[in-house]
Amino acid sequence: KRLGNIIVSTEPQEADVYLEGVHRGKSPVRIDNLLIGDYNLKIEAEKYIPLNQWVKVEENKDLTYDLTLSMRNFVLENYFKALHDIIIKNARLQCS
Repeated sequence: KRLGNIIVSTEPQEADVYLEGVHRGKSPVRIDNLLIGDYNLKIEAEKYIPLNQWVKVEENKDLTYDLTLSMRNFVLENYFKALHDIIIKNARLQCS
């Protein structure tokens, strides 16, 4: 079999690392003996925007991915949620 490895480091550290939807641990994490090819990598951490990225696994190589997550903007999220709720409420009033 043609296999390779990836090493995933993140900022912040201790982020959850998923490869093809399967939790592989918290960063930094090394994932060994993967068939060569492209994989979907997802990184999640509390208070950060989840990151999805394609990563490549190459034969007999250790490929390192250093990824930085962006902080979520809770003020902006709450504003848009409130705006959405107002729009939905007004639409329901107009339909009744």
